[in-house]
Amino acid sequence: MENDDNLFSFLMVMISIIIGFGVTELLGGSARLLRARKEAKPYWLHTVAVIGVFMAHLVLWWEAWGLRLIQDWTFPGALFMLATPIGLYLIASLIFPDDVKGCDFREYYFENFRLIWIIAIIVTVLATSFRPVMFGHSIIDLDNLPSLIQIMISIAIFSTKNPIIHTILVPLFFLIVVSDQLIFRYSIVHF
Repeated sequence: MENDDNLFSFLMVMISIIIGFGVTELLGGSARLLRARKEAKPYWLHTVAVIGVFMAHLVLWWEAWGLRLIQDWTFPGALFMLATPIGLYLIASLIFPDDVKGCDFREYYFENFRLIWIIAIIVTVLATSFRPVMFGHSIIDLDNLPSLIQIMISIAIFSTKNPIIHTILVPLFFLIVVSDQLIFRYSIVHF
């Protein structure tokens, strides 16, 4: 078992580094916004997205523990596994402008939402298909239902610039991320 734990630790190093970069982007952007609070115009929906992406990073880290009992890994499998944290990092990096001073975050959000949400669609599809493709689990599973709903919501968000749709669906998307975790993976377990 020690060799298996070492293999898992080896793989977790790369996952943890990428997740750490994503969380650093989010915390750094939030700190820059707080420092420039008198010169920037925050937007509540942007804040919801930042909190949601932060939660998605935590969910990914939390769920990674379930992979510790996998004994056979391939290079393509490791690349597949890294696709989700890489996608989340990209979203975290794009969600804040380089310079927040004078930034209108409502305007910034609506200028960049399509790129952010297309990455979210890709990340959710890859994360949902990871276990079925790599380990033969069924894609038609109650555990995947929230992810399938998230894909549909992401497509709807990506498809429109209508602020009312974003106001409803962005918080719903991240509510599903958190509730999925609380319902299906409240405790750390292995699969």
